[in-house]
Amino acid sequence: MSRNDIARAAQSLDTLTHTDGNTYRPVSMPDLNGDAVQHDPLTYRRHTLIDARTDNTRLVTDQTRERERELQAKIALTLANFAAV
Repeated sequence: MSRNDIARAAQSLDTLTHTDGNTYRPVSMPDLNGDAVQHDPLTYRRHTLIDARTDNTRLVTDQTRERERELQAKIALTLANFAAV
């Protein structure tokens, strides 16, 4: 395996990142044997679903934390108003 082959293989990992449309970037270079890269569409579909679920989980978690902070602030204000009475 030549140095160029190793560099090409390392750069090919960029194809595993997804675009904004949750589609995977096409591979523009051959595999280490010089053959065209064949993808299993089902595998990529699974990764796309996992990415979408992960993004949704992050969004829900962030929204929940923000709502928790808002509620804690309201509770603190309510307790301060009770103490002032």
